[in-house]
Amino acid sequence: MKNWDIADAAIEGNIPSALEQLRWAQTNRVSPVLVTAAFAHGLRSLIKLHSAGAHMTDGELAAFIGAPPSKVKILRKQLRFWDEAGLRKALNAVADADLAVKGMAANPDYALERMVITVARSRS
Repeated sequence: MKNWDIADAAIEGNIPSALEQLRWAQTNRVSPVLVTAAFAHGLRSLIKLHSAGAHMTDGELAAFIGAPPSKVKILRKQLRFWDEAGLRKALNAVADADLAVKGMAANPDYALERMVITVARSRS
C-alpha cells in the first residue's frame, strides 16, 4: 500500500477501499503528512489535466503534468467524474486536513477520514 493508493481510491470515489487503506496506514504509523501530500499531488495532477489544452499529446500532457505517460491515461479516466467545483472542494478538504495533521486539530485521524470522504463525494 502506498499513500497514492489511498488518494487514487478516494479520487475514484471508492470510499470503502480508501478508508480501509487509510486505516492500514494509520495502524502502521504512516505519517499523516505523507497521506495529505499524496492527495494534494493527485488532485493537482487532475487540475493540471483539466486546464490543459485538448490539442496536447499524451507525451506533452505527461511533461505538462509532471507524470509518466501511463499515469496520464489513469488521470483521464479519473477526470471524467470531476468538474471544476468538485476539484476546488476536494482541494480545500485536503488543505484543511493538512493543517489538521500539522498540529491544528485534536484528532488528526478524524481529519484524514473526513478528507477521504469529502474528496470522494466531491466528484460530479
